[in-house]
Amino acid sequence: MPVIEGYPPPVARPASSGVRVRDLLLISRPHFWFLSFVAIHLGFVLATHRVVPRGDEIVAVANAALVAGPLLWLAVLSINDARDLENDRANPRKADSPLIQGRVTPEQAFRVGVLASVLTVLAAVPLGRLFTMGTAVVVLLGWAYS
Repeated sequence: MPVIEGYPPPVARPASSGVRVRDLLLISRPHFWFLSFVAIHLGFVLATHRVVPRGDEIVAVANAALVAGPLLWLAVLSINDARDLENDRANPRKADSPLIQGRVTPEQAFRVGVLASVLTVLAAVPLGRLFTMGTAVVVLLGWAYS
């Protein structure tokens, strides 16, 4: 796809520089986390018939929100961004993306995606086998989409 006129060219980065936390946050699209948080809370309400978690439930709900929110979105979207860079360059909505801006290379985004995928599944383990398997399937589906 053609590059849209006016897009800034990728910024050269030293090969040894790492990915900044701000760029990881941008890649994980925090505005999507809310969807996951709502789904986790809705699941809690349906399972317990209560709105507010108590005791150990607080830790479990927070862990589920971490897995389904920031970790899962980072795992899936960093792989997608790495694989879809050429198309994203033609999308004006992606102009501020760390990959479009050149602050993160596709290789770095891919490595972040692999690490985040492993962390996502490992963080799901305390929530039970079914939740862990479901998390792994969602990660794999996200990768397949990319």
